[in-house]
Amino acid sequence: MIIMMMIMMIIIMIIMIIDYDNNDNDDNDNSVDDNDVNDDGTEDIEYNDNDNYDNNNDYYNNDDYDYDDYDNDYYDNDDDEKNNVDDNDNVDYYDDNDDNKMIIMILMMIMMTMLIIMVVIMLTMIMLMIIMLMMLMVMLLMIMMMIMMMIIVMIMTMIMILIMMVMMLMILIMMMILMMIMICIVMLDSPSFYDGNQHLIIRISGEDLVKSCSV
Repeated sequence: MIIMMMIMMIIIMIIMIIDYDNNDNDDNDNSVDDNDVNDDGTEDIEYNDNDNYDNNNDYYNNDDYDYDDYDNDYYDNDDDEKNNVDDNDNVDYYDDNDDNKMIIMILMMIMMTMLIIMVVIMLTMIMLMIIMLMMLMVMLLMIMMMIMMMIIVMIMTMIMILIMMVMMLMILIMMMILMMIMICIVMLDSPSFYDGNQHLIIRISGEDLVKSCSV
């Protein structure tokens, strides 16, 4: 799109340069021809108003010339000239530069439409980028949530393991207590303790054993 805009700008510049050259040539058409210039540098002017000279000669030569007729003719000629000028003013002249102006206007319109299209495309691209960033943020949040969930699960598992360990310790303590109680019960039934050789070591009464177990 940028390359196309550059090409359009170059075309417009070329057309404007051509238009400028045409205007310069039109201005030079009013110059004096070399054939109309005398040797001393003055312009050779051709008078086409021969009728006025003839009328003046008639005025000087004829003493019986009617002044009123001359004046009326003069003013009639002025009216005719005025009418001719008015008629010429109403003529529509064709300008060659109108085509170039139309071409430039069309090219400018095309460039404006291209600019609008580029702006719309850029805005859509920016919106798409924003949407993609939002999606990435959502994905990151999801990943963070998953990581948090994994951490929570790990913490829960550790807590459960600790609870199980505590329960196992409690069970072991309870088993130890039960073993002690069973030992105390067995000792209540036996009147004395024996060593490996079945020799009497100590004779203990049942009351002393109950007191020792209760302590």
